[in-house]
Amino acid sequence: MPAELVAKLTPQDDLPAWLEEQRKGLGGNDAGAILGVHPFHSPLDVFNEKLGQPLPRVVTPLMERGVVLEPIAADEYTKRTGVKLQRGHSGLPVGILADSERPYLRGNFDRVVVGKRALAEIKVVSLRVWAEMKALGLRQYVWVQGQHYLGISGYDQICFIIFSPERWEFLGQEQGGIWVDRDDEFISLERERLAEFWHNNVLAGLPPLEPPDPADAEKIPEVPVSEIVTMDGPEWAEAALLLREAREILAGGKELEAQAQARLQEMMTAAGAQVAQGGCLKAVHWKHAKPRETWDGPAMASKLSALGVAPAKYKKVGKPSRPFKPYFHKTEEESL
Repeated sequence: MPAELVAKLTPQDDLPAWLEEQRKGLGGNDAGAILGVHPFHSPLDVFNEKLGQPLPRVVTPLMERGVVLEPIAADEYTKRTGVKLQRGHSGLPVGILADSERPYLRGNFDRVVVGKRALAEIKVVSLRVWAEMKALGLRQYVWVQGQHYLGISGYDQICFIIFSPERWEFLGQEQGGIWVDRDDEFISLERERLAEFWHNNVLAGLPPLEPPDPADAEKIPEVPVSEIVTMDGPEWAEAALLLREAREILAGGKELEAQAQARLQEMMTAAGAQVAQGGCLKAVHWKHAKPRETWDGPAMASKLSALGVAPAKYKKVGKPSRPFKPYFHKTEEESL
């Protein structure tokens, strides 16, 4: 069955009304937050937006710019690539669509690619986001958003058209857009996670206090834009090799540490000792510790909600970070 039109609204028609209508279901942007890969929104944020205490709906200048420039970016993309786009058709009408099997799953597609079973998602981004995507590839939550839309539409591909107004330039795969194929295995996983969230949290009125499963995020692939910066020169090669050697030394050190610790524990067990000394060790403590205590998050949330207290007020948010994650080429020994 085709997706059902639930509201003939687009951001271009009425952005505040469109945002309000999106609260009635789970959209592509919500999916990334629920799976724990959205950099700015958490599952608890989504819960508060749908049922609890939503943040004030502030339409920022960047949001307004994206809405105004979206059709211009679409026309410019077609002019440069020859790939024709259209707003919608009888099977996928313009507006907010609901999944035929799970109506709480919502989607609002920017464009449909003419002549293909493909969607097009247009992102008018700032220079900072442009630089990040150019260096690191498509963001995880954006990829999830695309798979969410493919799941609702039944289509086979989605093209992410990333446009920088400042550079007046498109990003990725030789500026023809970032084409992503449908991933049925992931779509099945994503739909189950969103179903659990909708029924166990939103409909039940219980805030999600358990963090998303990291194993789900590991199923989201890295999608380069074919414009990762290649660093040449002997200084870069030397520093990269030094980092690899340091990681290998650390790995070897951890293995030696584990072996030595196991031998010491074996001897302390034989001697019936909880504290020992000798050799270069001033003291070794190996005492029994109290069991780890944790809180029953869902039960606490239920109690707080029953008392009329919003659990979200007790949420703590850490500082943003910028992890450094090197990936090394395999050596001949590792590839055997």
